[in-house]
Amino acid sequence: MMARSSQFTGITLVKRLTMVTEGIAKERTQRVRSIRHFSHPHALREYKFQQRRSQRTVCNACELDLLGAAYGCTSCNFYLHKSCFEAPRELAHRGHLKHTLNLLSKPPYSSGKFQCNGCRKRNGGGFTYHCATCQYDLHIDCAHLPKAMKQDGHKHTLTLYYSAAYFAPGVDDQIYCDVCRDSVDKTGSVYACSKCNYWCHTGCICGEALISSSEEEDSEEDEEDDDESGLTRTTPRTEYGMSRLLLK
Repeated sequence: MMARSSQFTGITLVKRLTMVTEGIAKERTQRVRSIRHFSHPHALREYKFQQRRSQRTVCNACELDLLGAAYGCTSCNFYLHKSCFEAPRELAHRGHLKHTLNLLSKPPYSSGKFQCNGCRKRNGGGFTYHCATCQYDLHIDCAHLPKAMKQDGHKHTLTLYYSAAYFAPGVDDQIYCDVCRDSVDKTGSVYACSKCNYWCHTGCICGEALISSSEEEDSEEDEEDDDESGLTRTTPRTEYGMSRLLLK
């Protein structure tokens, strides 16, 4: 009788240990799938948007269509791309070397909108990388553009300039995007080819991103060299989106 009692006690103990282990695993899974973000008061859950829906769902950070991995709060209709969710709270940006930019979940202006110093569009209502001292703002996707791109149909690598005026300081005439043919704001960011005098809005470019593997490869001489050694090929940049200028 004693041995049998010990056997049942052992079985009970194993069952209890199994239940505890499963409970811990479940709790860990819930913690992974439910996560906090500074921009929202509720916990966010993991989602994956496989395809565009008939009813448009946009990211509250970049205000672009949701596609792929995301975090969201369904009760508030609040969603973030995974990349926007993981965007750093502070950013040292080459377009604004004076001060560090801070990521804000909404524009700090009474109008509720901001003008992006990158693409120069005035419709910013989502997250902004902001400098309070200079009133400088960037869309979250404009702040993370690749510094070099391969444009379909153009043989040279295009370099990102944070001011078209810097690329061509002596050009007084209006310049135009070689893709959409609309005018280019010379105070904003632009992709350009110095060899062909080719200009492209940051939102009009489509192709294969080329991101330098080291920070020391930023000189203009290196950018003009067509040798792609030291460059890492990546897939087209879809995590932040490249179609802001198509949004009216």
